[in-house]
Amino acid sequence: MWIAIWFVLSAVVLGITAWSYLILFQQKKAWATFAARHKMEFSRGRLFGAPSMRGVVGNHFVSFFIGRQDMDDARSFRYVTVIEINLRAGLPTSAAIGTPDTKAVVGILPLEYDVPPPEPAGLWDKEWPARARDPGKFYAYMTPARVEALRNVFTTKGIIALFFFDEVDTLLRLETSDPLRDEQRLERAMARILGEADKLMPTPEERKLAEEERRARGTTNVKPVETAGPTPATPAQPAKAPQFKAPLKPLPEDKAQDGKRPK
Repeated sequence: MWIAIWFVLSAVVLGITAWSYLILFQQKKAWATFAARHKMEFSRGRLFGAPSMRGVVGNHFVSFFIGRQDMDDARSFRYVTVIEINLRAGLPTSAAIGTPDTKAVVGILPLEYDVPPPEPAGLWDKEWPARARDPGKFYAYMTPARVEALRNVFTTKGIIALFFFDEVDTLLRLETSDPLRDEQRLERAMARILGEADKLMPTPEERKLAEEERRARGTTNVKPVETAGPTPATPAQPAKAPQFKAPLKPLPEDKAQDGKRPK
């Protein structure tokens, strides 16, 4: 009887492992195709390692990599797909706003003020945590069209999103347990998200004000987020993801990348 149980458990473990490898190889194939189409740099990583890609897509610098997220019990973790979209422009103040799952992260950022939704709030969800160095400038930036764009991104099923900026950079960061292993789905999803990101771009006047703020604060015009995640020149390794506390849910048709992936 114990031998039978051992065989069953072994078959389950082998099945899960084989399924994980299948998802990994499908993910690498889809990412490689997407990267080639958009002339991005792609790193396949080691045989059973995580892939990554980065480059300019449309108006933005986009990075894809795999992050590791610890679970609430502190003993297990999951791998998540991280997408960072750098708008390559700054804004006149520093601020952050995200989905409800990012409340703990937004709360520890070195920003002076919590920013509630205006009255009337319109499409601005009161559950979105928001902080800013200058609430007046933040409200001025958050036009109805931009709030709608953020809502379209923030309400995407199965993602955690954080949008933050200062006078140097503007970054939209997304996390999902979806490995994005279908190239056509990946293409459609990114076309939609990048379309919304276009609506968040600063105006020429806002760029001018950001430059003035940068000079006043003595901030250098560097773009550190363009080196986020693994570089294509080295084997891609899972990056440590910010510790969002709410559990991620997989997007339809795909399974979460839970547990430990063999190196």
